[in-house]
Amino acid sequence: MLEHRQPHELSIVEAGAALRNGSLTALELTESVLSRVEATEPLLNAYITVTGDIAREQAAAADDALRDGRDLGPLHGIPIALKDLVDTAGIATTGGSGFLRDRIPDADATVYTKLKAAGATLPGKLNLHEFAFGTTSRNPHYGPVCNPWDTERIGRVGGGGIKPGRARFRHRRQHPDSGIAVRSDGIDGHLRPRLAGGRAAAVVDA
Repeated sequence: MLEHRQPHELSIVEAGAALRNGSLTALELTESVLSRVEATEPLLNAYITVTGDIAREQAAAADDALRDGRDLGPLHGIPIALKDLVDTAGIATTGGSGFLRDRIPDADATVYTKLKAAGATLPGKLNLHEFAFGTTSRNPHYGPVCNPWDTERIGRVGGGGIKPGRARFRHRRQHPDSGIAVRSDGIDGHLRPRLAGGRAAAVVDA
């Protein structure tokens, strides 16, 4: 399954199959993602907060559940980073704003509650344009998010973690849309139409 690749290089489907056939554990997958974050983060500045200890605890629980025959679905044991716009109880959630630097929610947003129920792990909270309301991800409080192919270029629109995701330091990211992404998705020269039954899509960007 790994085919000489590192665990963080696998797709969700590939990682899920490896988790279930025993060739990979959720903890090994999470450690691979966290190692990739450590290697790339000084250059890309894609994370505001890395939650390594939380991710490891969640991964260990995911492994225990699989060993006990409890499979929570396709996201079981999969690392998914959240934009730092999403409330996470006990973990700083800044919205990319310096004014909220010390804000720690006392409750989880619905999307995080559902991801935890699905067995996903949280490697961290992603940097973004302040309040995700802008088109450059050049954040004056936490620094710009850089494109891994060319660090002189921007990460693309408000959700700074999208383009750095190509650096393979998390399996997927949750992507709420503030309205900017719908209208500015071609800012980096790539048009990505999103169809969701006529609504603005909340997508997972591969």
